[in-house]
Amino acid sequence: MTEIWKPVPGFEGYYECSNLGEFRHVGKTVYLAKTVSKRNGYVYVRLSKKGKALSKRAHVMILLAHVGPRPSPSHETRHFDGTRTNNRLDNISWGTRSENTLDKGRHGTLKGVNSGEKNGRSKLTSDEVFHIRNLHQEGWSSKEIAATFSVSQVTIERIAARR
Repeated sequence: MTEIWKPVPGFEGYYECSNLGEFRHVGKTVYLAKTVSKRNGYVYVRLSKKGKALSKRAHVMILLAHVGPRPSPSHETRHFDGTRTNNRLDNISWGTRSENTLDKGRHGTLKGVNSGEKNGRSKLTSDEVFHIRNLHQEGWSSKEIAATFSVSQVTIERIAARR
């Protein structure tokens, strides 16, 4: 992919950002240093103008420069691969909260939602659930399967019914 440079909004004439996620001073070839926040894992770049320095989220600045303003105040940035440090334009876009949440679920970065084996209170693995369904189809009773896997009959019946 060819690197394309555009002025950073609010810092026109001072800084540029590229579609590959890099920043530089206008007219220079050396990339600016970026930092990764220990608090949230996002990449920040320090920009200054007229003696005032600000830390800005890199992905937001890149979208503003290369795509334009947020379509609405409710839009946020999306990282398609779930990697907050990958700020290439082909990995980020504006999206709704719903789209962003679906992305997080797809790539396993949705915090606070641990389903299936990821739940610390889970008693069964995905493989065991698959095995339980097979045993149920083979005619084993819910009581027999429940005793084998040390769970309740209701749990077995729910698994068999895919609930």
